[in-house]
Amino acid sequence: MDPSTDSLPVDELTWAALLGRWLDFARASVALPGDAEGQRWRASVAPIITLQAITFALGQLNGLPEDERALGLDRAEVLLRQESVRLNSDWRGEPMPALLLELINDASLALRTAAFGCCIEWLVVDSPSSPRELPDYRAALGAVDPRSFDGAIHLAWPGTLAVEGELIGFAIGASPRRWWREQHNAAEAAKCALPDLMEALSPVRVRYAMSPRQVYRRIDGQGRIAEDVAAPLTDDPLSGQPLLHCMWEAGRASAPPIDADRWVKQQRAAWPTQRLRFIGASEPDASA
Repeated sequence: MDPSTDSLPVDELTWAALLGRWLDFARASVALPGDAEGQRWRASVAPIITLQAITFALGQLNGLPEDERALGLDRAEVLLRQESVRLNSDWRGEPMPALLLELINDASLALRTAAFGCCIEWLVVDSPSSPRELPDYRAALGAVDPRSFDGAIHLAWPGTLAVEGELIGFAIGASPRRWWREQHNAAEAAKCALPDLMEALSPVRVRYAMSPRQVYRRIDGQGRIAEDVAAPLTDDPLSGQPLLHCMWEAGRASAPPIDADRWVKQQRAAWPTQRLRFIGASEPDASA
């Protein structure tokens, strides 16, 4: 076994399969040389197994009840911090191998993704012949009842121009996760909990997604809008102007700091001569 190249992939594995791999890995570590590097790798075996267990378990977390899910997130965060400290201590004074850095990054990404959990997305369904202007939904936000909706709402500013299939907002939190687990239709559940907002945004396509995405608007060298790109919110930010902002959280609406009429004029003045390209329309649903 070469621990520097054996990545022990965890994708699409069961707990039983992982356990078998970990046992083989632990047994093979006995044969590592007794020099300093071998001792560092031997000390890294337990953190490696723990980090992979964290990554795998977090991928299953959305199936748990909300109270158990919160506890699982807390435990995963503590374990991730603990094992990262152990590895940094074991490899102090030496470059940490790429495998170990990858395992830490995988667990960190899994933790960020699980913290968001499932969300619902709102997508433009208008004709591709012209962009849609997002309506003024502020009054509808003010009417959201925190007893009916537990979470946060992110939307593009009123007046934002978007094309067919483009992501214009998402909702995250306990309510979307519960709707998803209980297999409610996304549009019907959102309409029941957020009736005024759904009416204000209509027509939109509503669907579940595994985790929220941000949309970044990119400008070309001539100052024209070049493209809008959707990317996971858990990833590092892309270049461009973020279009989705938190407009409702903890029972309160946040007023968009924008003059909608001026914002529309700015966009139309910079609108591309060809149809705006939106990248990210193929993001898979969380469920059918």
